[in-house]
Amino acid sequence: MIESGFLSVKKVPGVTSHDAIFQVKKILKNNRGQIESRQLEKPSQKIQDRPLKSEQAKKDNQTKEGEQEKAGSQTKKGEKIKSGKPKIEKLKIGHSGTLDVPASGVLVLGIGKATRLLKFITALPKKYVAELILGVETDTGDSTGKETARMPVGDFSEEDLSKAAKKFLGEIHQIPPMHSAKKVGGQRLYKLAYEGKTIQREPQVVNIYSIQLGWVDDVSKNGEKNNSGRKIARLEVECSMGTYIRTLGEDIAKELGTVGHIKDLCRLSVGGFRIEDAVNLQDETGELVGAESIVPALISPAVGMAAYPQVVLSDEDVESISNGRAITIPDNVQIPDKEKISISNKKSVSSNENNLDPSNSNTTNLNTSNQNIYVALDNNSQLIAVCKISDNMFHPDVVLS
Repeated sequence: MIESGFLSVKKVPGVTSHDAIFQVKKILKNNRGQIESRQLEKPSQKIQDRPLKSEQAKKDNQTKEGEQEKAGSQTKKGEKIKSGKPKIEKLKIGHSGTLDVPASGVLVLGIGKATRLLKFITALPKKYVAELILGVETDTGDSTGKETARMPVGDFSEEDLSKAAKKFLGEIHQIPPMHSAKKVGGQRLYKLAYEGKTIQREPQVVNIYSIQLGWVDDVSKNGEKNNSGRKIARLEVECSMGTYIRTLGEDIAKELGTVGHIKDLCRLSVGGFRIEDAVNLQDETGELVGAESIVPALISPAVGMAAYPQVVLSDEDVESISNGRAITIPDNVQIPDKEKISISNKKSVSSNENNLDPSNSNTTNLNTSNQNIYVALDNNSQLIAVCKISDNMFHPDVVLS
């Protein structure tokens, strides 16, 4: 039965993040309905199949059935007629961070109670790869926009590209692009952009953990054969949440003394969720796959949260945390030094039972605001809650049990 977990989906260009959620709901709907229907149907002997002691009893039974049928067909004014089919709870699904419509790659979905954990998945480092088209600027910062400017591109070496890109390592300030889903004053920026409006946006701090920039090939280095003057570089980035790769590409182009835009953006990973392990929602013909293709790929909440330190609680503490009560800090919790950024030395006492790659969970790059996060497990390695330390106590932040 589908209850709770994460699903790493391989989003394709042209599909919105909400489209992907709708597709998963459609795929799982029949599977969930069949499973829950079978569970709700209790094996019971039908009245008409029971042996009756006498004809009178049979008549009495028929009379009762007729009265029940008649009563069932009558409803009060304004009351909806209830069907005899079991009610199937709507499947709750959310995503851990929007991918631009033209982009592809990893989109982590939370199903059921796991949707409460998505904010922690969103906070994990992300890896991207894209083409940086130098020499041409667009109004959206990517290849879907209208061309707004052209500038010549110098004869840069691989070393020149790398040197320019490395200037953006560490904490940087970015101004969110107008063509983005960010809200300013309660309005989505892209909606204002479609209306031809441009408003003031405050710069935001993001972190670039690693960056690589190089020519795609000799043709890209020397300009396209049609003499358009464009040159294509390959950009690979590992960054914090909230980073706009389009803006980063434009800024790198400016550093090189030209203009540019991003093309073929692909998210390679979100923490330990890698594109190699993500599932396709469509087959080669473009049809949605069956539930049997994605149900085995569901990842348990505990494994999905493997990037955070995990602590097994005693039965007594499990009961307290499950009821929203704070507990004394467990002995097996190592409190990180506030001055340290890395929590890579924190050991997990749970096992990784899924195909998530713990070595790719990037715990060393967790934002400092996320270092006071602990995953509380029971003795069966089931995720009970996500906790934080405050006032020398272990407080539940999100309870799943």
